[in-house]
Amino acid sequence: MRKRDKTLKASDVFNETTDRFGTRTNNFDEAYPSVDDVKIVVQQSLDGIRWSDPDTYGKFMVGEFFDCTVRNCYNGGFHIGQLLREMIRNREPECDVEKPCRGYEGSPKGKKRYGSCLNRYKINVKIKYKNQ
Repeated sequence: MRKRDKTLKASDVFNETTDRFGTRTNNFDEAYPSVDDVKIVVQQSLDGIRWSDPDTYGKFMVGEFFDCTVRNCYNGGFHIGQLLREMIRNREPECDVEKPCRGYEGSPKGKKRYGSCLNRYKINVKIKYKNQ
């Protein structure tokens, strides 16, 4: 598949940009040194009523974003890195959130915007901190 034919998701856009402050790392332990372990359970829904089976992630499977599964959603997903940093700053051990996709649905080549993506996320995060 050619790059121009690919629907860019939130993680693709994030990976193509440069940081203004600091450097990026793909190593969870470097990014979050106070965290011993994390468990993240994610469900997605196109209508807010029927939810997908839960997907579970550990600290070695987490990126900055969970990408949207809607085919024609551009820049779509959930910013899990932002939620993790907020929880760690406040030393929260658990958090439940329900948020909409950040992307928009568009034509197959991305030239036309049809509106906000209707996908929603239910996310449960449990953090075990070091020295806890």
